[in-house]
Amino acid sequence: MMSRTMTAVAAGLLALAGAAVLAAGAGAVIDGPCTASIAGTSVKGLGATSANDAIHVANDARIPVTMAASQSIDQLQVRISLAGLGYDAKNGPASGTAWTRTVNVKDYARWGVGLYQATGSSTGPGLTCSGTALVRVEGNPLSTPAGWAGIGLSALGVVGLIGVALAALHGGGLLSTSLVGLLAGLATAVGVTVLLQQYSVLFPTGPIALLMLAIGAAVGLVLPLVMHVFSSHAHPAGAPPVAHA
Repeated sequence: MMSRTMTAVAAGLLALAGAAVLAAGAGAVIDGPCTASIAGTSVKGLGATSANDAIHVANDARIPVTMAASQSIDQLQVRISLAGLGYDAKNGPASGTAWTRTVNVKDYARWGVGLYQATGSSTGPGLTCSGTALVRVEGNPLSTPAGWAGIGLSALGVVGLIGVALAALHGGGLLSTSLVGLLAGLATAVGVTVLLQQYSVLFPTGPIALLMLAIGAAVGLVLPLVMHVFSSHAHPAGAPPVAHA
């Protein structure tokens, strides 16, 4: 019974991590008649979500973000994004056909390291340009609040899934085990996603983050049902007594 429980939980975790990695891919990174660079590296040809294309920077670095166009630029923006959420590192007026702004990495990655998405964009009369690339902030995830949060949520979720599976095997109520399983699956999904981002394995775009949550929820809901089926096959209802003359 224990081996079946561990196998079922492990299968769910593999599905969670595997689906996220497969969902990550490259994308167009220059939109418009312009060039862009981050920390001295041209964005052209780099994937916007591929961890292999990430630009490496130190966690205490000050990195220049530049953009140039053939036309006049009057507005610039540097945006940092993670899991579908973003915030402006720089946003203001510009002049000429090029601009450079410096971003202090610690100001925007103070809670963790790993992969972040940086987008520089410019507008002007008849001009709209943007360039996006991944930035890999170097450092040890185990020395950051985000890294420890990822480990804690993952461990809590796995323990919860194992407990739900065992409870279902021993006849626990399907409704109660499914509810706890749902919460444990969601906790595991968040923890695994955070760790993949912190260890620079995966950049969680908004759709990938939602996919991870959906898979975690599905694992948490299906696991007790599967274990109930195992339990019913292992302990079939007794046959009715046979009358003897």
